Amino acid sequence: MPYAILLAEDVEKFLAKVGAGEEERITKRLEKLKGNPYHYLERKGDTWIMKVGSKGYRIAVDVDDQKQEIRVLFVQKRSRFYREFDV
Repeated sequence: MPYAILLAEDVEKFLAKVGAGEEERITKRLEKLKGNPYHYLERKGDTWIMKVGSKGYRIAVDVDDQKQEIRVLFVQKRSRFYREFDV
């Protein structure tokens, strides 16, 4: 059974602001997590991080294996991600 992707409200707002092309690219990347999320994630402290493309977006997620859910907590460009998200 594939994992469900749940977006935090702040993530939805961010995706609405970045523009259609960037939103589509990030969304497609998130869809890859549904089958085997750990293949695309790397651990930073207590958080799972996903890297997206050459523009350097970073996505922080929480994976719940029991519920088969991936909660997207935070999305930001790499240059701002590590300053704004406490990893």
